[in-house]
Amino acid sequence: MDANNGSYIIHSPGQFLNTLDPELFQNARMSPSSLRYFGIGLENGNYTVTLLFAEFDFPDTQSWKSRGRRVFDIYVQGERKEQNFDIRKAAGGKSFTAVRKQYTVPVTKNFLDIHLFWAGKGTCCIPTQGYYGPAISALSATPSISLDLK
Repeated sequence: MDANNGSYIIHSPGQFLNTLDPELFQNARMSPSSLRYFGIGLENGNYTVTLLFAEFDFPDTQSWKSRGRRVFDIYVQGERKEQNFDIRKAAGGKSFTAVRKQYTVPVTKNFLDIHLFWAGKGTCCIPTQGYYGPAISALSATPSISLDLK
């Protein structure tokens, strides 16, 4: 994203591979350094946290623009789940390809914390001077329900 653009939403109307819900991946929220999401007032218990990603700032071409990398760490409930996560690498080296990451985490004190943190790795200036920190298209937190079938 161009550093002169004041919006922290990036959009692509393109087609996305590896998903039956491409509309979930057409927009992404991004930040130069950190994105943080909180779930407040949740029931305590285990939750499945699903994070949806797709890289569309760096094209799959042989040009110098394709050399950019978005690399960040993923923390859920304060625990690092992914270090140096690269969306395009997780998608098999392809842009416009959906990536889903799922984690089962405990919610205590009725609070969920999801943190995407740029730790100074990846691109800062290619293809233009811009913001290439964490980006996410969608997320969900679903309580794990156990049925007592006696």
